[in-house]
Amino acid sequence: MRVKKVVKEFSVPDNAKILDVHVEFLKEKKVVEFRRFAFPFNTKEKAIKLELKKVLATYNSDHELAVKSAKAEKVEEKADKIVKNLAGLSI
Repeated sequence: MRVKKVVKEFSVPDNAKILDVHVEFLKEKKVVEFRRFAFPFNTKEKAIKLELKKVLATYNSDHELAVKSAKAEKVEEKADKIVKNLAGLSI
């Protein structure tokens, strides 16, 4: 994960100044996703870094679960095919 830029902005709905943090998620040095996070203007740098670490951990965890789910789905599809092919088989 890489912080692309941080911009001082004004949030109209919140009627407050914010720090708009632009983050890129990388895979093999290529950008695979882009997100923005808004923090209150008075948020300390350390708190933002900690929050971004949590975001990265959640992102990685979600990605790992998606990979496992895709593998399980392939196994399920193979099992469904076997069930279909063997149903009513005469030997």
